[in-house]
Amino acid sequence: MSIPLEPYLDTLRAELATTLLSGDEKSVGKSARYSRRMLGMLLQRRRVMPLAEKQALQNFDSMLDELCTEVGALDGGMMLVAELKQHIRTIPDYASAESALQTAVLLLSAHPNARKRELQSQIAAVNFELHNSFFQAALDDSMGAATASVDEGLSADQQQALQAWLRQQFPTDARLQITGVRALLGGASKNTLVVKLDNATHLPQAVVVRMDKAAGVAESTVIDEYFLLQLTHSAGLPVPVPYALESSGEVLGAPFELLSYVEGGNIGDWTEVTEPSREFAVDVAHTLAKLHQIPEAAVQGRLPGADSTTRERMQRDMQRFENTWRASGQPSIVLEQAYAWLKEHLELAEGARSIVHCDPGIHNMLARDGRLAALLDWETAVIGNPAQDLTYMRPKVNSMIAWEDFLQEYQVAGGVLPSDGEMDFYELWRGVFSMHFNSMARAFYLSGMASSLVLAYVSQNVYHFFYQDLHDTVNRIYQRYS
Repeated sequence: MSIPLEPYLDTLRAELATTLLSGDEKSVGKSARYSRRMLGMLLQRRRVMPLAEKQALQNFDSMLDELCTEVGALDGGMMLVAELKQHIRTIPDYASAESALQTAVLLLSAHPNARKRELQSQIAAVNFELHNSFFQAALDDSMGAATASVDEGLSADQQQALQAWLRQQFPTDARLQITGVRALLGGASKNTLVVKLDNATHLPQAVVVRMDKAAGVAESTVIDEYFLLQLTHSAGLPVPVPYALESSGEVLGAPFELLSYVEGGNIGDWTEVTEPSREFAVDVAHTLAKLHQIPEAAVQGRLPGADSTTRERMQRDMQRFENTWRASGQPSIVLEQAYAWLKEHLELAEGARSIVHCDPGIHNMLARDGRLAALLDWETAVIGNPAQDLTYMRPKVNSMIAWEDFLQEYQVAGGVLPSDGEMDFYELWRGVFSMHFNSMARAFYLSGMASSLVLAYVSQNVYHFFYQDLHDTVNRIYQRYS
C-alpha cells in the first residue's frame, strides 16, 4: 500500500493552477473538491497508518507462537518462522512483516485444516482492523458525484475526417457539419466524445463517438462493444442507440462507434450514491433481470466465456489478475487470502449462464428524473453467472433500497436468484475485480502513460474504497467459512 506523494502533488498543483486561472466557477469547485479529498487521504495515511500498523503488529504477535507452530511444520516453513519472529517480535517492522505474513497465508492455504482456517480467519480480522482504522479516519463526509469533462477532443484534421465519414455513412445528412467536440473524462480504456452537429436530418444534434485508446485497462475493443449494444438495444434495455461502427481505425487513428447521446447525469460515482432513489434501484434490478434473460445463443460466441464453462473462464481471469498483481511486487495479505479462498471454492463460480455486464456501477449509469436512463460501458461484458452483476451492485443498492427488496424486484422482472454460495463467491470476486482494474489505472497514472485529476483521484481515493471493500469481504468470508 505504499503510495508516492509526488505524482499526486504535481497533479494537484497543475490542476489548481489551471482551473483557478480559468475563472469558471463550476470547474474551480470541482477541482477544489477532488483536490481536498486527495490531500485529506494522503495526509491521513501519513498520520494514521503508522499507529495502525504498530497496533496490527501487536495483534499479530499475540497469535505468533501458534502461527509459527503451524507454519514451521510445513516444508520450507522454518526459514519463514525466523522471518515472522524477527519482523513481528524482535525488530517490529510492518512492511517486512506483511511480506512474511503473505507467504505464511500462502502456505496455510496450501495445507488446509480446521486450525489453519482459524488462523487465516484471525489474520483476516487483524488485517481488516488495520485498514479500517485508516479508512475511517480518512473518510470524507462531503463526497460528490464524480463526473468531469474538458473542452478538448479532436484536432481540426480529425474533425474534418469524422465529418466526411459521417456524410458518407448517412447520405441524407450530406450537408451536416460538426460544430463542436467535447471529451468526457473518466474512461480508462476508451475515449468518449460528445460531437455536436448542424444541418443533420437523420442524426440528432448531438452524438457520441466512443473510441479505443492506445493503451487501455480493459482488453476489449469498441468492435466487441458495438455488437453487444446492438443486441441489448434490440432487447429493450436502456442503452445508447448504436448508429454506426468504424472498425478500420483509418478515420481517427483507432476504431470507434457512433452512438446516441443520452440526456442525463450520474447520481454518484465509484464509491457512493449522492442522489439515492428507490425508483432508480428498481430500474437497475429490472434492467439486470432483462439482460440476464437474453439467450446465450444470441451472443454468437462473441463474448469471453462463450466457449468455456463459467468455472474455466473464472479460473483464467483469476490467474491473469493474480499474475498482474504478483508482477507488480506489491505485497498484500488480503489479496493472498482472497485468491486462496476463491481457488478453494471455484465450484461456486458455476450456476446459471447469461450475459454479465461485470461493471454495472453507478459511474456507468445515467439518471434522468430519478430513473435509470442508460447503462453504459459494456467493455468488460462476458458470459457468466448473474451473481457477478448482482453482488457488484450491492454496496450501492444498500443506500437506495433494502437488498432483499432489490432481489425481489429482480425476481419480479424474471430474474432467477443464484444460490447463497454463488453470491458469496462473487461478493469476494467483486473486491478482486475492482482492485485489479483500479491497480492498472494507478500503474498507468504513476508511469505517466495517462494523467488527469480524475485518474489521480481514482488511483488514490477510489483505490482505498475498493481496498476497504476487499478487506471487509475477506474478513466476513473467513469468519463464515472457517
